[in-house]
Amino acid sequence: MVVAILDVKAETPKIETHLLRVDRGDYQLPEFQRTFVWDNERILKLWDSLYNGYPIGQIMLWEPDEVDFPMRSLGYSQEEVKPSKNVVAIIDGQQRLTALQLVLNGNVPLKFDLREEKFTYSDGPDSLRLDILRDAEGNKRSFDEAGESLYFEYHASESQKKTYAKQINRLKGILSNREIPNQTIRHSEYSTVLDIFKRSNIAGLELSEAQLTMAGISRCWPGVFRRTYELLKKMNLEMGFDQIEDPTFVFQVWTAVHTEQHLVKHLAPESPKSKYYGMMRSELYESSWKITTHGIDKLISLMRDELDLTNFRFIRSYYPLSVAAYYLATHIKATDEEKDKLKRWLILSLVSGRYHERALSKYGADIRATRQNKDISALFKHKNALDLETASHHLSPDKLRVAGFRSAYVTLLYMICRKTNAVDWKQSEFRVGDPLPIDNSPWHFHHIFPDETFDGQRADLRNMLEEAQAEGEVSLSQEIEEAIRVLEDKITSVANLAFLTPRTNIQIGNRLPSDYLAEIASTEGGIASLEQQLIPMNRELWKHNKFEEFCKARSELIISKAKEFFF
Repeated sequence: MVVAILDVKAETPKIETHLLRVDRGDYQLPEFQRTFVWDNERILKLWDSLYNGYPIGQIMLWEPDEVDFPMRSLGYSQEEVKPSKNVVAIIDGQQRLTALQLVLNGNVPLKFDLREEKFTYSDGPDSLRLDILRDAEGNKRSFDEAGESLYFEYHASESQKKTYAKQINRLKGILSNREIPNQTIRHSEYSTVLDIFKRSNIAGLELSEAQLTMAGISRCWPGVFRRTYELLKKMNLEMGFDQIEDPTFVFQVWTAVHTEQHLVKHLAPESPKSKYYGMMRSELYESSWKITTHGIDKLISLMRDELDLTNFRFIRSYYPLSVAAYYLATHIKATDEEKDKLKRWLILSLVSGRYHERALSKYGADIRATRQNKDISALFKHKNALDLETASHHLSPDKLRVAGFRSAYVTLLYMICRKTNAVDWKQSEFRVGDPLPIDNSPWHFHHIFPDETFDGQRADLRNMLEEAQAEGEVSLSQEIEEAIRVLEDKITSVANLAFLTPRTNIQIGNRLPSDYLAEIASTEGGIASLEQQLIPMNRELWKHNKFEEFCKARSELIISKAKEFFF
């Protein structure tokens, strides 16, 4: 067997050369590339590393002989572009190059504190703007223009140029002196470069299985990236989906439709020996994608119109949604009775923590039970099935009292609040879970009995623990450690949580419920807003020494309301 030797050219361009190529559109992203995923903190650290002379690694490029696949521009939007003749595809290094470009064009508002010599997102008397691809009025400038105006001197005042000339020159050196070595692959096929891409992403910010699978599909079905992310954007717009950079959920449903099993890796297997390898054909992907999008559209309608469940922040597992979407996709003629059973199964799965243990095996069994030739009853009868008759019995007040904000009980409380039309306690125009107007801020989990009010109990228990440990009382030490754990579980339990806007949560702060709840309850509207979030209205229970009784009463209210609404 003759193994072909890659034609690789090594270079060490200055950063300004790389960024000039980005600005001119010479660098583009092949379809198998992911979206830009770095957050602002990681962008800051990259710039800090460059300023302090730390290495940031090399990048890998590809000069394809023929561009017969979709290409995208760098940045947040990543629009598809018409590739030029001499286009260069970025194989590894997208995140770093984009992080540099986004700061220079002002999409990321990073600044440099000249006096402290540190990068920051705050304004200050000695801060210097880094968006040199924008003029003072915010109009776009080319990278050539930025170079002519000496890069970071452009936004510096005359006083800053005199006082901080050394720092500004060092900043300029990031672009004009620092190098990012690159290796450029030439005369190689798409499949070869795709394999290199997958290998290069083992280190660093690893690709998800769905992202790797999407890269594999792009080899034989161009356009998969655009279709996937258009669907994710639609889900975010219509049902508050909060994972628009991660295609995992979509690919879970698509895998089930395309292969009738649950492992995403089989959607685009690498080995020709795989029994699913022969299904990697564009016409089969086209067909299964249409069925998949139909099922997800049906799920969107169900979630939005019938369950009023449109904020994914409060959903703890996506597996139930994948099963429901797969069933709706493959059972076009499902009766209303079947859909009602599926809806009840979905609710119970979401709020009972069905996939908390052995998630993948249960999910696989549920997918097998909802294949196209299976009746809805199969979903309730297989070995690992969720029993509709007994599942609701697992939802008990005692379990809720120790279930934290990461548990499925949060989904239950959220669904109840949507059913009761619960609103914020001080801004009643905002219904719980609806998008908030300020930068789409997330709703806060509010501790009804503030965390700080338990500091005295914590201190007492820790002192007791130290004394027991000092005396060598192992058994007693273990009992005290368990008491500390139980206390923390109760403080952070769903029974002590409410949904509030950030503004209201900050206003209440660490005030005692006997104080602020009484204030809210001074009006009829306030009383209604408390009752909508199932706050016990016995004011004696709002006192700090009644915390246990409050949690017990509220847990019973929540479970009772859940059974009334759903079970």
